[in-house]
Amino acid sequence: MEIEGTLASPIDEARPTGVAVEIESDATLGYASIQNSVPVIRSLRLTNHGEDALEGLEVLIACNPGFAQGTKLRFDRLAPGETRRISPIELQPDHAYLADLQESVNAYVTVSVLAGSIEIATKSQNIQVLAYDQWAGTRALPELLAAFCMPNNPAIDVLIGKAAKLLRSQYNELSMNGYQSKSRDVVWKQVSAIYSTISAENLQYAEPPASFGTDGQKIRTADRILEGRVATCLDLTMLFCSCLEQAGLRPAVLFKEGHAWVGVWLHSACFPDPLLDDIQAVRKRVDSGEFLAFETTGVAQHHTRRLSLRIALERGQ
Repeated sequence: MEIEGTLASPIDEARPTGVAVEIESDATLGYASIQNSVPVIRSLRLTNHGEDALEGLEVLIACNPGFAQGTKLRFDRLAPGETRRISPIELQPDHAYLADLQESVNAYVTVSVLAGSIEIATKSQNIQVLAYDQWAGTRALPELLAAFCMPNNPAIDVLIGKAAKLLRSQYNELSMNGYQSKSRDVVWKQVSAIYSTISAENLQYAEPPASFGTDGQKIRTADRILEGRVATCLDLTMLFCSCLEQAGLRPAVLFKEGHAWVGVWLHSACFPDPLLDDIQAVRKRVDSGEFLAFETTGVAQHHTRRLSLRIALERGQ
């Protein structure tokens, strides 16, 4: 935990009195962010705008509802004009609460400052606590979408088993071994087997929320997709990512307004940053034969209209 102290410079004009409380936190919080060590409160600042020093301060932090345990901080002295910044605030999340949350809730964090038994300042910060399977979109840490790639979901093992069987039936010398062959053609055949396997599951396409790119959406896990046979473009994209990663390949999620689809490297490589907004950099890798990008919704059409992988690749450019 980092604690900083500063003394404000004197000014002649009127200034606020009392203790000011500033809370820095993300607008949303979910199980994915907690699992990736995103703090509930990024920083807390206390400023003494009064003319007298404050001694023996207690700072109480509480969450309502109880998605995380509250805590108590103590300050021996806060001088006039002094600011204390604590970063981050280590609040213990309630994993059971977050993992079971079916719908998002509007919550808040309250910070109360007490001098003895007297409350001298209080501040609340609203936080939207997301459902366990909800991605926040681009409004807060969009790279957390990677947390919804779940290669260890038991349903993924079933799909990879089917894909491996299909691959072996067509090429008896091949297996789902990722990049071990060091052959782009062999990787392409593994991707093709995964695509054909998912296409054979008779899934039905569902429209995503109109604002899913900004506001996010709930993402169905692989077992829920196979049970309900319904999936949005983002559901299908994460399903493919999970299968590709379990096969030892390196997938990527591609976005444009209102739509998501998937890409995969044909050799063991990756983009330099978790988030990339340079479309030409992606197209360059596609044109060089290093990277495949394909439409995923074609596997969730009527069997007479399902797209082959080659057509899906054309539509994914």
